[in-house]
Amino acid sequence: MPAPRNQEELQTLLGMYNYLSRYIPNLATLNKPLRDLSKQQNFEWNTSHEEAKRGIQNAISKNLSYFDPEANEIEVITDASQHGLGAQLSTDRATVAFASCSLSETEQRYSQMEKEMLAKEFTSICSEEQYA
Repeated sequence: MPAPRNQEELQTLLGMYNYLSRYIPNLATLNKPLRDLSKQQNFEWNTSHEEAKRGIQNAISKNLSYFDPEANEIEVITDASQHGLGAQLSTDRATVAFASCSLSETEQRYSQMEKEMLAKEFTSICSEEQYA
């Protein structure tokens, strides 16, 4: 996939990643350079943007899998980083889905413990929306 040449193409790319977000671990952290670029007036694609795009595409190809409801164990993993929250639903055989979101400027100032609790709340909300 070629690099976007302007803001419109970048928005299309970000939209596609958002559509596939349940298969991309830590998307909010991985796509931060791309989201930052989308907010800038001047569009200048550089190596950090290309690395972010490549990392997301690698994650997509690596993590798409089939959910086996007969799996012996289902596990939910949550995590919080400086810029985002993440969740992963896995079976004993494969990863099934991912969810992530970016933190607001206020949330980025939370303590790590508060961010981890926010990740758990985020995960329960995502679960209700996707599987209820």
